[in-house]
Amino acid sequence: MNEVYELEVWSQPGKNLPAEFGKELKAEIDSNLSLKAEVFIGLSFIPSTTDTTNLLHALNESELKIGDFERYCKLNNCEPSVSVHTSAAKYLEFSYGRALAWLHIPHSSEGLVVLNRIMQWATGNGYNLQCGQQLYCLLSSSNEMPLNW
Repeated sequence: MNEVYELEVWSQPGKNLPAEFGKELKAEIDSNLSLKAEVFIGLSFIPSTTDTTNLLHALNESELKIGDFERYCKLNNCEPSVSVHTSAAKYLEFSYGRALAWLHIPHSSEGLVVLNRIMQWATGNGYNLQCGQQLYCLLSSSNEMPLNW
């Protein structure tokens, strides 16, 4: 099996997208960039206990404020309880953006070409590319190899 470079496509903070937006994005990518099926995997929005744990952590670390969470919930008809998975997930998405897709790019010279095409598409459409394992963003496209290539 060939090595792959794993990335995530993230939305911008400040908005909430439909639950199946990642799946819809896959269809757009498939038609516009003609990628192999396994390169771009669209994700669904599925709130879970991870969201409540992550929100509690962000509140405890003072990254986010409980008053802002409660205001968000009031404005968006969510239950203002950190223990409610959907409320926590929606607020985290609004605050940080959301993972919309996984990218599995071949670790090769051809893969670098694919990465640059995806990078141009992502930056042109307002998405962030993040390396999930090392927690950093790819900020611009070039023909240079990214970190850990």
